[in-house]
Amino acid sequence: MNDRIRRPIMIPLALGLVILLSGFMYTFYRVKTNQNNEEVLTLVNAVSEQFQWEIERDAEFMVGLLDFIEQDESIRQAWLAADREQLLKSTQPIFEHIRSRYQITHFYFHDLDRVNFLRVHNPDKHSDYIKRFTMGSAVEKGKTTHGIELGKLGTFTLRVVLPWLIDGDLVGYIELGEEIEHITQRLQTALELDFIILIDKQFIRYENWANGQRLLDRHEDWDEYKQKVVMCRTIDIPAGQIQPWISQDITENRDLVFSAEVSDQKYRSSFVPLRDAGGRKVGSIVAFLNTTDQAFSSLVLMRTILLTAILVVLILLGFFWYHIGNIEKHLISFHNQLAAAKLELEDRNQQLNQEQTLLNRSHSALRNILAKVPFGVVLIDKKKTIRWLNHAVLKMIDEGSEDDIIGKKCGDYLCGAGESECPILDLNQEVDNSERVLRTREGKEIPIIKSVMEVNFDGEDMLLEALIDIRDRKQMEIELGQARKLESVGQLAAGIAHEINTPAQFVSNNINFFKESMEDVLKLIAGYQNMLNIAQERSLSTGEIEGIEQLLEEIDWDYLKEEIPSAIGQSQDGINRISNIVRAMKEFSHPGNREKTPKDLNEVIETTVIIARNEWKYVAEMQLDLLADLPQVNCLVDEIGQVFLNIIVNAAHAIGGNGNGNGNGKGLIKVNSSVRDDWVEIRIEDNGGGIPASAQEHIFDPFFTTKDVGKGTGQGLTIAYDVVTVKHDGKLTFETEEGVGTSFIVRLPIAMPAA
Repeated sequence: MNDRIRRPIMIPLALGLVILLSGFMYTFYRVKTNQNNEEVLTLVNAVSEQFQWEIERDAEFMVGLLDFIEQDESIRQAWLAADREQLLKSTQPIFEHIRSRYQITHFYFHDLDRVNFLRVHNPDKHSDYIKRFTMGSAVEKGKTTHGIELGKLGTFTLRVVLPWLIDGDLVGYIELGEEIEHITQRLQTALELDFIILIDKQFIRYENWANGQRLLDRHEDWDEYKQKVVMCRTIDIPAGQIQPWISQDITENRDLVFSAEVSDQKYRSSFVPLRDAGGRKVGSIVAFLNTTDQAFSSLVLMRTILLTAILVVLILLGFFWYHIGNIEKHLISFHNQLAAAKLELEDRNQQLNQEQTLLNRSHSALRNILAKVPFGVVLIDKKKTIRWLNHAVLKMIDEGSEDDIIGKKCGDYLCGAGESECPILDLNQEVDNSERVLRTREGKEIPIIKSVMEVNFDGEDMLLEALIDIRDRKQMEIELGQARKLESVGQLAAGIAHEINTPAQFVSNNINFFKESMEDVLKLIAGYQNMLNIAQERSLSTGEIEGIEQLLEEIDWDYLKEEIPSAIGQSQDGINRISNIVRAMKEFSHPGNREKTPKDLNEVIETTVIIARNEWKYVAEMQLDLLADLPQVNCLVDEIGQVFLNIIVNAAHAIGGNGNGNGNGKGLIKVNSSVRDDWVEIRIEDNGGGIPASAQEHIFDPFFTTKDVGKGTGQGLTIAYDVVTVKHDGKLTFETEEGVGTSFIVRLPIAMPAA
């Protein structure tokens, strides 16, 4: 039995350890290689930065030399005189000094047209046009410019061009240059690296390069590389070890690292792009890091780790071989114990099956009850998935089968909430017998009363939602609201009829006046028409003229021409007043939209004041102080109008009951609209004597009134409070002082502009 257990375990274990060891050694090798590459790339970046720093340092020094040269008076005089021999005589000692001490190899003077006037280092050559990038940049920018440029002989020269100003006038350009090979030597010393500088053959002609090799006593081979040629080197690496990587250098692969080997010395290498003053990549600096010692150390370390790992593997295999044998001895004992436990579990399982059967029956009975209740019941898990629902919900959302909905997201069928916008699970809102809107998949909105509680069902925490359809109740509320509105209109009807009758009466009187006046006007027109006919045949006689004058006196024309326009104006005013009253009645009594719409409350106030005019005009003056450009609010216009009507009528009754309308002079009702933070505030103030202290805490209670029996139902302010606070999320408060008056303040949130 021991062999049957140990062999199947030990053989795969041994293979696994061998594979693990091999993977570890390979990973270790890759890590060390990557570390070496990172070190090489770090040094390559240092080469690029150090090379640029050396260039900038030498350029800055050369700018200082140029500043000194341009101030030399003898040089200025020779230049202004265009005396080439005198200019050479003045600058030759300076050039010899800076060449021997500072390695300056080129010294030029150019005129404003970029034509060379003097080469101090080669006086016999002059009058040629200078096309170099540094020269062009200095001319274009008008300031000192520097950069390295590839010469015809295949050498790099650092050039600095200074625009030469004398007394503020540009007179020419002075240029200094130095070969940059000494910078390579400084880089080698500073970074302990070796270098080969390669030039792209496309930027140099073979004949010029060969002449340069002879002049500089160099012996490089033009055909050593296909695309490049060596400018200088500090190490001799066979071309065959570099050539395969040159094509990748051309694509500027900055992470390229390759290996090279010379005389048992190992190197890790990479390319640094070499750009001239015009930004062209004209060559590369190949940097070589000697990694011989590192490679040897890594090899020794890998061998040590390998031997140690093999020893550890052998120890582990022996350990497992011994302990697996001990484990086997306990398995038989465990097997017997498990057999006994199995019998016990079978008995327990039978008992659990019986309990599960009883539980299933209870669940089934509960589901049957919930399925038949007259309101909707839904079970939703914490992932917002519908797990069960009754027939009332299906009927409510017009869906035919439970199977089509169970397993779907509740937001798609019941509320329309987005993925992270569930009021309960995401926004942590408490929903307990509150009025909500159920949004079906087709976008239909159903008003409901909703309660939600957490329950544990089959060992899983879920949400149990109860949904009561209140569409019938809402329709009844609409009908009751319209009935209340019509009741208000009916109560105000006599006063409104009186308001219409007064202007209608004087319009009627004016029409009778027009009828009588028109007979005289027609008689006058006939007289003038007769005179016109006579005048067309002959001259008018004195008697005929006196006749028309007598006719004017008979009809009292002076009175008519004054009174007719006045009567027309009065009639227009009367008709306008009737039109305003009718329009206000139409707006007030029209069944409103059951959706909130943006509305200017100033318009609602003005309409309400017109409707209630007969209630307040005998007892109070109405003063409107309405804010121009009042922001709109989202509201149910008809219900907000009913709120204002109830408050204004109450104010008129309060003033009348206080005696202000019975011989003691009229009272005053002030209506003010304003903006307070994010609210539109409507303040309705009266001087009707205030609310008694004993009544103030009950003012919004249903059926509470301070009016005489038969004059008030106690519902007006209760309805107003419900409309403002519940239906519009607003505020309805009051301020009162006994013996002075009362102010009711309605605050509604400003409508947000559409996105």
